[in-house]
Amino acid sequence: MKNKISVLLLGLFIIIAGIVFYFNNRKIYYINIPVYEDVVSITLKEQIRNVIISDETIIKDIFKEIKSNKLETTKKSDNEVPNISNNIRIDFNFENMVAATIYLYNEDGKYYLEQPYNGIYQIKQETYDNIKKIFDTEKQ
Repeated sequence: MKNKISVLLLGLFIIIAGIVFYFNNRKIYYINIPVYEDVVSITLKEQIRNVIISDETIIKDIFKEIKSNKLETTKKSDNEVPNISNNIRIDFNFENMVAATIYLYNEDGKYYLEQPYNGIYQIKQETYDNIKKIFDTEKQ
């Protein structure tokens, strides 16, 4: 009887140690987007359509939409561009620096924001829809 209890406790200990090890060794990625005050314009691109937004109010709205989501993940992005054909590319343009880029897309009914070589973040459908609406209502 003591032997069975010892084996059971050892098995339970191994399972708990494995769970602790798994969760402690997962890397968490945080989105790296600029401060909106540093952005002079935002370029939205979808397939062949380009829209450049320089209106400060709309830029703030886009930042607000993005930041309304949980911006940490354990999913790593290993690509320059997501492997999804229908995505919205968002370039944050600065006065004297290279643009920072993120992508929004819908896959299997879920909505994602992907930052190349950083992380893939699940976002609310509302965020995707609101940014898509800005893209659709702005002139080329």
